[in-house]
This record gives sequence, C-alpha cells and structure tokens, in this order.
Amino acid sequence: MTVPFGGFESVDRVFATNPSLKNFDPRIGVAWDMTEAHTMSLRGGFGVFHDIIQPRVYASAYYINPPYTLAREQSPVFPTPFVTPRTGAIVSQGIDYNTDRTPYMMQWNVNLQREIAQATVATIGYVGSRGKQFFKQRDVNPVQPRTVNGHTVYGTAGATAVITPETPGSIRSSKA
Repeated sequence: MTVPFGGFESVDRVFATNPSLKNFDPRIGVAWDMTEAHTMSLRGGFGVFHDIIQPRVYASAYYINPPYTLAREQSPVFPTPFVTPRTGAIVSQGIDYNTDRTPYMMQWNVNLQREIAQATVATIGYVGSRGKQFFKQRDVNPVQPRTVNGHTVYGTAGATAVITPETPGSIRSSKA
C-alpha cells in the first residue's frame, strides 16, 4: 500500500506467534497450625500472574498512525482546530511484531497469626512482588538537537517509537 507517508506491510495478526501460548501460572499456598491449642498459625503463598496482552496495549499502533491518521495538531485552537493544513511526519508508535513473551508478576507472602484473646487475633506478615518482561516504550528515532542563535533547539517532527519486551540488549526499530 502506498500512501503519502510511505509503504505499509499488511499482516493478518498482531504478533508473528502467540506470546501467551506457553504461559504457566503456578500458585501454591501452605498453612501450618503451630500449636495444639490452635492459637498460632503460619501461612505462606507464591504465585505467577501473566498480564495477557490486551488490545489497549497494541491498538494505538493502528489508529494513531497512517493511513488512519493523516494529521495531528499538538495544541488545537478552540473552536477551529486544523485551520491550516498539517503535513509532515506523524509520531509513530507500535508493538514489536516478534514479541514472543508475555509480561508477568511473581507475588509471595508469609504471615504469622496469633490469637491473643477471645475473638482477637494479631498478624504480622511480609508481602513481596516482582515484575518481569514488562513492555516499555522508547523513542528509536530521537530528534537530534541543533543550535539556533546560541540556543539548543529540539525538533518535533519525525519521531518514531516502538514498544518492545524488556529484554537486555533488545532494541528493535520500526520501519518508517
């Protein structure tokens, strides 16, 4: 497809392969009654929770890029935005087509519970979590600063961003 901003490659799905196909989300919990009087217990648990990639993550790569968006105005003037024709590059965002993993969280907890009086319980515990393989957005085509009349100026047209899985050393660029 040839449009004013260049060509686009048509694909029949969002990702080359299903990134959530091999997700494994184990969960385990244990409880131990520490006394014969049943007044103290120790509990713990661990779980893995994948964040399935929903359309809200990748949809913007479709509807705010050409050919669906041909012009955008950063600070429109009410009540007449787009009073002058806008041309030029549009900020491009996208998801890496070769994404092969799903973001996930690991969560764990341990707590000690003690009955201190009739119908009164005290609990002390620890809860932790860690996230892995989150998506992040970065500008893969940053604007190069230039000096105009002794002042550093940063342009705004032509920036391209791509959302990639958090992988060490992984910088994947979009075709612009």
